[in-house]
Amino acid sequence: MPTRILTATLFLTICMTSFAAGGNGQARYVFPTNLAMTLSPSGAMNQSRTGTMNGRVTSRLGTLRQLHVFFECSPDLVVNPRMAELFELAEAAGNPTAECPGFKTFTVTVSKGRGKPDEMGSWIRMRVRYLPDFDRIGKALENKTIYPIDYERQRLLGILARNRKAQSPYTDAIRFFLK
Repeated sequence: MPTRILTATLFLTICMTSFAAGGNGQARYVFPTNLAMTLSPSGAMNQSRTGTMNGRVTSRLGTLRQLHVFFECSPDLVVNPRMAELFELAEAAGNPTAECPGFKTFTVTVSKGRGKPDEMGSWIRMRVRYLPDFDRIGKALENKTIYPIDYERQRLLGILARNRKAQSPYTDAIRFFLK
C-alpha cells in the first residue's frame, strides 16, 4: 500500500509541476499560414493502388516564390513526376474552386513499385519548399488583435527578421495514406 501512495504522490507532483510550468497563461504564437495544400485521388484508385492524384497548393498570404514541389511515396509505390517548380504563386482571392491565380494543381501518376509498404503503410507525400512573402508576414504579425501579447509578437518578428536576412525557405508537407 505505501508503494501505491508514493507512486500516486509522485505522479501528482509531476503533473502539478508540469501544469505550473506550462500553465502560467503565457501563449506561444505561431506564424500565420502561408500555404494551403490538398492531396487527393482524382478518381478511384484501383486494387493495385494505381491511378492519379491531384496535389493542389494555394497561397494564403502574399506572393510565394521559388516553389519546389516534391512528390514522394512509400517503397511499394512510384509517383511521376517526382518534382515540379513554380517561379511564384500569387495570393488567392476569396475561395474559388476553379484554377486561378493563387492556386496550382499538379496531377501525379501513381503506379506499383518494387518494394513493400513501410511501417506506416502505403502513402504519397507532397512537400513544398518556398520563399514566403516576408513583408506580408510582417504586416500580419503587426495585427495586435490577432497577436495581442507584445513579447510573443516581438519574438516572431525577430525570427522573421533573421529568416528574411538569410532568405530561409519554408517547408510544408501533406501526406495521403492509401487503404
